[in-house]
Amino acid sequence: MQYLYEGEYSVEPTSTFCPLKIDNNLLCTSCMCEDGGFGDRKCPHSCISCKNVCGEHQRKAGSATQLLIHAKMYETADKYCVTGLKDIARDKFSRASDLFWKYPAFAVGANHAFSTTPDDDRGLRGIISNTIWANIEEMIKVPAIEALLMEFNGLAVELLKREIESRRYGVTAVQRDRI
Repeated sequence: MQYLYEGEYSVEPTSTFCPLKIDNNLLCTSCMCEDGGFGDRKCPHSCISCKNVCGEHQRKAGSATQLLIHAKMYETADKYCVTGLKDIARDKFSRASDLFWKYPAFAVGANHAFSTTPDDDRGLRGIISNTIWANIEEMIKVPAIEALLMEFNGLAVELLKREIESRRYGVTAVQRDRI
């Protein structure tokens, strides 16, 4: 309902908070980007690239359960053909996936997205596929992700094709995050 009035919806606390910066000032020296550097003491990446966030600042970014909320908003937008809402939900799901892919809630949100969207809708499905592929070495060990791949064979086949293609071109695990 909020979207209809404001053209936006929010999950408290807001999911657009950068856990590393407030007004471009570094908050926590233990919050480091994967490359380990900040140069001028500002994170050189966009918020979605930073994965190593301390618990204090991650709480400010919101809860991992927002993945399911964004997936449900996407489902609702698709059902009622609300294009703007669908785009916002996809963007928020993407940002939340980058922050919370290690949490069990990722598999819950992913399952909901795959259960409620058509096979040809690449919105959330593409984000989920990219997230799993970029972190495949860790995620394949998670029983909920294994169950997801067993239930949605198309996702498993897509990941297998990507892996074969990456080997053909010699893409390393470190490079996956950048693709």
